[in-house]
Amino acid sequence: MYIFKNAFRNVFRNRGKNILIGIIITVITVCTCMGLAIYKAGTNLVATYKETNPLAVRFNLDMSTLRNASDDEKNDFSSLTVEDIQNYADSDLVKDYYYTLEASVSSTTIEAVSDNERPNAADEENNEVEEREFGKGQMEGNIGDFRITAYSNFAYFSDFTNGDKKIVEGMMVTGSSDEDEFVISKDLADENELSVGDSITLCLATDEDTTFTFEIIGIYQDSSSSDASNFMTMNALNSSNQLFANVESLQKILDAMGEDDTKLVASNGLSAEFYLTSNDQVDNFEEEVREKGLSDYYTVSTNENEILETLQPIQNISTFSFHFLIVILVIGIVVLAIINFLNIRDRKYEIGVLRAIGMSKWKVTGQFVLEVFFVALISLVIGTAIGFVSSQPITNQMLKIEIDSYTSKSTSIEENFGRNDMSRPAQDISGGRGGQPNEKSGGKGMTTNTTDYVTSLEVQIDLITILQLFGISILLTITSGGVACIIVNQYNPNKILQNRT
Repeated sequence: MYIFKNAFRNVFRNRGKNILIGIIITVITVCTCMGLAIYKAGTNLVATYKETNPLAVRFNLDMSTLRNASDDEKNDFSSLTVEDIQNYADSDLVKDYYYTLEASVSSTTIEAVSDNERPNAADEENNEVEEREFGKGQMEGNIGDFRITAYSNFAYFSDFTNGDKKIVEGMMVTGSSDEDEFVISKDLADENELSVGDSITLCLATDEDTTFTFEIIGIYQDSSSSDASNFMTMNALNSSNQLFANVESLQKILDAMGEDDTKLVASNGLSAEFYLTSNDQVDNFEEEVREKGLSDYYTVSTNENEILETLQPIQNISTFSFHFLIVILVIGIVVLAIINFLNIRDRKYEIGVLRAIGMSKWKVTGQFVLEVFFVALISLVIGTAIGFVSSQPITNQMLKIEIDSYTSKSTSIEENFGRNDMSRPAQDISGGRGGQPNEKSGGKGMTTNTTDYVTSLEVQIDLITILQLFGISILLTITSGGVACIIVNQYNPNKILQNRT
């Protein structure tokens, strides 16, 4: 008890030096509190990014392996179908998915936008590769002047989400619609003096008598510079002749063409992406789809590298805050150790008296450590309060930057599509606060994005944070007090008193 009382008195007797120690510990506590807040905010943002950017699982046909297979193996091979994709998506591991289809058609009522430039060498080489893979006869005859693409969920169409394409009149079609409607390019509309509400008639490239009538519900502007296509005719290479329809309407065309969804990419452009409930379920999902019949000639890949690249800035913030904490603690320990060393050296006579009256080395050391601890305790309370106030604006600013980014993206997507119900159930850009979709849409169910964005993130000084800060104070006290322990144990009380005399 005497040690506690004497240590408490000495806090006020040596208040000049203890105030200096208190200021240092307060600064360390403030920096530590801010560092912890930034670190937790960064960690939460990383977790949010992982939730809002789930892995996209894709199936890629390994053409090289398939070409080298025997004739019997090729006969046993079965390529993906829409039914396969829907079957694979019927899994507890799948949060959402989408697939795309394509068809090439012609028309006797409208003119395609002509491309006067011949395909370059790379295009001609691609033509040769395409013919070698799928047969020249298949390439000819089934190719029209227009390309129709359908997404089961157009919210996953990156050309619109990134702004390369944007609705300038009307609205985008949806994958869930069963109406005979589509969206055309502004160039094609201008070429044929078409507008929203007009109807146009398309026909099969091989049969002008088989026709399909569609209503135009939207016109888009294409600002991209590349014209990519699976169909290698000059007009089809022109992106202005790209049409977008819903899956059911396009399926009618494919049925009329006699396509059975077995010619992957060759004619119907079938592809799909799956979004899992958890990013660590990829192996389990692959095992499940293999059991359901996915051919070994398909490889399973993800967009993990893209996500990691997106997370890099946030991970840098978290790493910086962690290193900041380490540097502050190391500097704090060094500075406090030096101050304690100077303080004890100035109080050598007091140490000699205490030792001379019978106090042990450990009790003397304990007294000095308690003095620092009392000061650290007071500084902890003050530093935590200051750190809390200081870290709040910093955390809010970090969140504001992220929310501005998400809000800007959401607004841009809404403008690009010309409607506000084109959300991705698997990728809620609200920061992970939105509810889970009630059912796997597969692109069939569009949800309205009505999430209220969080505009501030309250920094909670909870019990865990207090214990962490308290533990840091104990670490500083014990470490710097350890210097006192070493110094005190080196002093001989008799020599101290003799030198004093």
